[in-house]
Amino acid sequence: MSRAQWSDPAADGLQADDAVLDDLLDAARAHSPVVARLPPAEARRHVAFLLAAAEQRLARDLGTAPQRALRRLLRGGAATPEELRVRPDVTYHCVVASDGPPLDCAVETTIDGHRAGLTLTPPTGAGSRVLVVAPAGSLADAVTRYPACAAALAVAPGPGVHDLLDLAPGIAFAGQALLGDLLAARLLSGLDPHDGFHRELAVTALTYLDQGQRLSQTAATLFLHPNTVRYRLGRLHEILGTAVEPGERMPMPRAVCLWWALRHWLAYAGYSHGAGSSCGAGSSHGAGSSCGAGFSRGVAVRPHRSSA
Repeated sequence: MSRAQWSDPAADGLQADDAVLDDLLDAARAHSPVVARLPPAEARRHVAFLLAAAEQRLARDLGTAPQRALRRLLRGGAATPEELRVRPDVTYHCVVASDGPPLDCAVETTIDGHRAGLTLTPPTGAGSRVLVVAPAGSLADAVTRYPACAAALAVAPGPGVHDLLDLAPGIAFAGQALLGDLLAARLLSGLDPHDGFHRELAVTALTYLDQGQRLSQTAATLFLHPNTVRYRLGRLHEILGTAVEPGERMPMPRAVCLWWALRHWLAYAGYSHGAGSSCGAGSSHGAGSSCGAGFSRGVAVRPHRSSA
């Protein structure tokens, strides 16, 4: 689908004014040798096409009055239900997607390189792009939920429709990269991100925490024998001294700190942590992983390197 096909419906009715077209044609002939050499009818068609394309892009970028009102609202300004042409007596979901075709919302616009809108019913499909949906709320709620949805695009595990709250941990942790770095340095200093076996140990430990510290679920998720999971967790405990140990359930604060450290460390090691991958040896935590949501490859952390 071309960018012209993505333009707002209002752009379809735009027609070049003859007087404006004549002025542009004269200017094009004066400043473009290529246009000047064209036959008059062909030159006019050429300039008319360029003008129509510019009008369509302008209509898409600026939008209709409701679209401009929504853009103003999402940037912290004021907009009434009448300006947005939405019902004042109901709540709307704020929806944000990577740029592309319209979202089919009650009102939507292009803002900050994204498509954003308000809808009564959350979308059920997103095609090949990432789409984040916030809980329903008032128009005032959309002002604060839009930035959270936009931030969630960067931590979503892959294309599809994602609930904003499901991505909450990834959003929160992404905003505190320094703490993740410090936790990785303190808790995982004995691991080498360039060592494949150490990465396997970290993936296993992270999956173990994702699965509520349950051995059988971890083994099923990684397609491993439970004894293999137990061995890996034991080896990690030997290397780090204070890591996970089968049969010993960690208190929640300690488990969260280790989970956070492992996510950052694995990101530095080149893994991405998405929803549904088996996360087995040598694999990446990509889209489709069951190891959790919101961990994307390339987080800029620098875990402490140890010669051990």
